[in-house]
Amino acid sequence: MKVMKFGGAVLRDAATALKVVEVIVSHQAERVVVVVSALNGVTDSLHQVLKEVEENEKPIQSFIAQLKARHEEMASGTISDEKVLTKTVDELKNKMAKLERVLYGIAYTEEITDRTRDYVVSFGERLSAPILAASLRAKGVSSIAFDADEIGLITDGAFGRATPLLNEVERNLQKTIKPQIEKGTTPVITGYFGCDGDGRAVTFGRGGSDYSAAIIAYALKAEVLEVWKDVPGFMSADPKVIEGAREIPLMSYQEAAELAYFGAKVLHPRIVEPSMMRGIPIRVKNLFSPEEEGTLIQEVEEKSEWVVRSVAMRPGLSLVNLSGPAMAYTPGLASRVFTALSSAGVNVYTMAASMASFAVVVDAQDVKGALDSLREMKEGGIQDISTTDSLSLICIVGKGLRETRGIAAKAFTAVAKAGVNVELISDGGSDVALTFVIKSPDSARAMKALHKEFIG
Repeated sequence: MKVMKFGGAVLRDAATALKVVEVIVSHQAERVVVVVSALNGVTDSLHQVLKEVEENEKPIQSFIAQLKARHEEMASGTISDEKVLTKTVDELKNKMAKLERVLYGIAYTEEITDRTRDYVVSFGERLSAPILAASLRAKGVSSIAFDADEIGLITDGAFGRATPLLNEVERNLQKTIKPQIEKGTTPVITGYFGCDGDGRAVTFGRGGSDYSAAIIAYALKAEVLEVWKDVPGFMSADPKVIEGAREIPLMSYQEAAELAYFGAKVLHPRIVEPSMMRGIPIRVKNLFSPEEEGTLIQEVEEKSEWVVRSVAMRPGLSLVNLSGPAMAYTPGLASRVFTALSSAGVNVYTMAASMASFAVVVDAQDVKGALDSLREMKEGGIQDISTTDSLSLICIVGKGLRETRGIAAKAFTAVAKAGVNVELISDGGSDVALTFVIKSPDSARAMKALHKEFIG
């Protein structure tokens, strides 16, 4: 049995959705479970309308009309059976009526809670799954759409950043989904969200449908997890930056996780966790070239011929620097810094410390929240807090990186020759990654110099 996940990039119109249906039909002999994202751009539009309706109900009617038109157009373009189409359109209307009522409730109360936000943004998947399942039925495949919160995809209840309770999820899906597979049905399950102990929708964060698919593959003990994209898999660099970027046919779980976290947008970084725990291989496939092998991600014992496999970049970062001559003698300072940032919902990408300073790299959009949370700590050793904006994090990834002599020296020599100054270095935290921070305008030069040095 395999789990096949399809993202919004391959659900942008009826033509691409029909390719998805064709791929699923061609794999029926292997017993398939499908995990689906929202249609391309729908989740973004849900987040946007939430910002608007908190103060004004006027956008709701036009938003629902556009959403209805988009999904009905997709349904009519992919569902060839009129009876199936009529039933599906009715189901979509019922779901959109629920969404409309929630949006008006937000407008009337002028308040959005984390619970309400997660429920609203889960509708992208709630609307796409029935269309895909109906498209399969119109092709003669027995298929049923399932909402993740109805089949028992239980999480810790952390709205916007949930973590699954894997043992409970496994027990629940063995009862709700496995019997469907055994009788020849192809389940189409919503990605991106699960539920808390009370059944309320809880999302896994942006891009979380990949993570959903890995959780479901874990719970059903799948033989393989296929993630279908509009790209050929992982590459040695972003082909938009590096013209000679190469496809990577095989990667370790650790390499894929580091690349995904530090800038490669092929997969959600947390997809690796449940897959690695159960030893489930992940294969990234290109919908528009289904005959190609793509990238296989699994446990890899030997390092490759090229130690450095890929160079990734994450732009849009800022550095927050705390300084004071007594910082090194202040017990628990790092713990207080990370607690304060966590309470403010600020994610730290990397950090560095010295005798008189402590620096963290965060998303540029989180700088204000970081400063607000840290200013309360301007005592007990911290004398000054400053920021540096317009930064990018560069990540060099490869199995055997740490045990190969001279990698760091070659990397920093290459970027220095390209006229790039390094603002912060982070090494030793990973066996497969070396990261450092530079000014964003220098990113392309640094990437090209590193790719040429290590990969060619």
